[in-house]
Amino acid sequence: MKQIPFILLALALLAAACAPAEKSAKDDSPQSALLPTEAPIALQPTANAPMPDRYPVVTPLPQKTDNTIPRRADQTLDAVYLDSVNLLAMESFPPQFSLEVMGNLPTPCHQLVYEVHPPDEANKIVVDVNALGSVNAMCTEVLQPFSAVIPLGSFPEGHYTVWINGAQAAEFDGR
Repeated sequence: MKQIPFILLALALLAAACAPAEKSAKDDSPQSALLPTEAPIALQPTANAPMPDRYPVVTPLPQKTDNTIPRRADQTLDAVYLDSVNLLAMESFPPQFSLEVMGNLPTPCHQLVYEVHPPDEANKIVVDVNALGSVNAMCTEVLQPFSAVIPLGSFPEGHYTVWINGAQAAEFDGR
């Protein structure tokens, strides 16, 4: 029994030895590291000096919606790899038709372009779908998946066939 007070005294001394040391006059806490040590520099605008623009305005480039892009001499027109083509008929009057096209571009640097030709005498609508690329572009040689909706428009009464890149893709009846 006489050993219990001795053990309690030893544990109290051990706990006191493990306690953190007392702080010095200089505070090294993380909060004090964030406090400024110098007076802030105040920018006072003058009548003739413009204020510096901290956040420059970035104007996005205008996006073309028709995807018919004029070609330059340093651009190539390459084939796309079509996986699926679906005919979409909008419930409107007169009915509007579109093509949902999914596939792959040759590289991520290529841009999808298309051209829809008006129907000929046999009511054949030809759609050319290609990839526009740059001759001088350094690009990763991987396929880039794409999905696009190509508007065809509305057509008078008759039976129409849609051909994409030389292959028949769909047919429908105009109203």
